[in-house]
Amino acid sequence: MIVFDKVCKKFPEQHLRSGHARAAFALENVSFEIKRGELALLTGHSGAGKSTLMRLIPALERATTGQVRVGDQDVSKLSRRELPYFRRKLGLMLQDQTLLDDRNAFDNVVLPLVIAGLRHKEASQRVHAALERVGLAGCERAFPAELSGGEQQRLQIARAIVSRPAVLIADEPTAHLEASLAAEIAKLFDGFRHAGTTIIVSTHDTSPFDRYATRKLHLDHGHLQ
Repeated sequence: MIVFDKVCKKFPEQHLRSGHARAAFALENVSFEIKRGELALLTGHSGAGKSTLMRLIPALERATTGQVRVGDQDVSKLSRRELPYFRRKLGLMLQDQTLLDDRNAFDNVVLPLVIAGLRHKEASQRVHAALERVGLAGCERAFPAELSGGEQQRLQIARAIVSRPAVLIADEPTAHLEASLAAEIAKLFDGFRHAGTTIIVSTHDTSPFDRYATRKLHLDHGHLQ
């Protein structure tokens, strides 16, 4: 389902005090496969390359060399015109994505469906189903500031799954949450996996997910261990 084949991601060269240039690799020669319906955990120290790897899957970053495949598509070969259609198959929870404070829960979740051009009736049904699935039924009119931290995290999950994605990509989805809330979110993810969604979770703390994970990947300074 998700295949990395000898993937390298190189940042622009950094100039050292000696005057020589050094290539900065975020990822180097990374290869792995996550099969359909798996829940994979991606771990590693800060700066190990986890967020870079996650951003390569939806082609928010492009690999310098190597191949990234999702399903039957070679992500590196997708054109700008093809990317929006490809990304509709993905649910994204990335660190630079935030809730819209001036929109209520319903409007936050419906946004991907509006972009996809779904009719109002179907979009509304999907939003209500997504909110119910994450335990936020009845919170449609609440604004993010009126929700607890755990509820806001659930709202982001609802937005990520409302399009019924084949793949869910979650970067630190339980960061800064109490252990009980983190455990609830991990259990939600396990439910998505059993429904057929392929999931990759980047996290510093694997404990909420350990019992559900089918695969573990560990990065160390851009190298897969």
